Amino acid sequence: MLKDQLLKKVKGEIEDPEERIVARYLLCKLSDYSFLINVREIKEIIDLDKTIESVPGTGDHVLGVVNLRSEIVPIIDIRVEFGIDTVRKTDLSRYVITETENEYIGLLVDEAAQIINVREQDYADKEAEGLFSGFINIDEKSYGVLDISKVFFHFRTN
Repeated sequence: MLKDQLLKKVKGEIEDPEERIVARYLLCKLSDYSFLINVREIKEIIDLDKTIESVPGTGDHVLGVVNLRSEIVPIIDIRVEFGIDTVRKTDLSRYVITETENEYIGLLVDEAAQIINVREQDYADKEAEGLFSGFINIDEKSYGVLDISKVFFHFRTN
């Protein structure tokens, strides 16, 4: 009996609950800072060659708006919130278009690096603050999970 279970596990026929993926996140980079966005909140990732129309009278955090299939999407530079001064646009820079409560907001990131698979034990027992909903530990590093609802509310009211 034990031999049969071990063979099934080796063949991948038995799922180890410790290894079960519970969520997927996009690892984003801003300068030397990295954070995560839940892939369920991402509508699309687009190159910077998409034309951004400036909007007079908006704060420093609003880079402008893009027309994405007849949806007007504000593009936000969250560097302002994190205290990162310079905008370093490179070939890796992207606009990450996110959705919350049927509204869209785009975020400028230096890099949309990779998709991270998260297991239950990867969630950190650490108090969330600011624009984050929590933290995830991956390869001995802790990454903040950006709460898109908080981002939307924060930049809408500022």
